Amino acid sequence: MTDLAVPVPLTRSRTIVYWVATALVAAEFALGGVWDLLRIPYVSTIMTHLGYPLYFAIFMGIWKVPGSMVVVMPGLPRVLALIGVSWALRPADRR
Repeated sequence: MTDLAVPVPLTRSRTIVYWVATALVAAEFALGGVWDLLRIPYVSTIMTHLGYPLYFAIFMGIWKVPGSMVVVMPGLPRVLALIGVSWALRPADRR
């Protein structure tokens, strides 16, 4: 079966769902990165609870903001594939 045999509404629906899901992931990543850079109280509480120094949030924020852009860039499906593989193959004690 080729892509031409797929009904148009199904293709359009899949595209819409894909972009909504991708945009939500990218937005959460970007917002989290900005929060990390600003070191809002929530981030400080979480970092302290996890035992990380507060300056670690700066490094995370620096990588999250451009990472959110990479998620929506065309031609980089391997990034989402790597995230999926990492999640699927995580050790039992991480579940």
